[in-house]
Amino acid sequence: MESVQGIGRRTALTLLILMPELGHLTRTEIASLAGLAPFDRDSGQYRGQRRIAGGRPRVRRALYAAALPASFRWNPALVDIYTRLRANGKNHKQALTACARKLLTFANAVLARQTNWQPQLNGC
Repeated sequence: MESVQGIGRRTALTLLILMPELGHLTRTEIASLAGLAPFDRDSGQYRGQRRIAGGRPRVRRALYAAALPASFRWNPALVDIYTRLRANGKNHKQALTACARKLLTFANAVLARQTNWQPQLNGC
């Protein structure tokens, strides 16, 4: 899992210990389990805005801490995602949450395939 750029030893251990399901669930299920999946709370005229909720706060905190430097410097795929979302009008927190979710998706794919992470040439 440490082959993913932006995931260090501490984050990898946190994910392995606190999320034993990693590598066995789909990306949407694992994001929901970590508390990084957007849920709608539409009621009356309040529509459209999505928020993350629930999940495992220690895992989410570790992924935020890993996604912050990875989305600015270490992981080219996350840098592209972050800059694209910011250019489209998303605020910093929304873009960082998307990067944390993508980082979790990368880790899930690495464990599911039992191989090192290899970024694709065309982005993520």
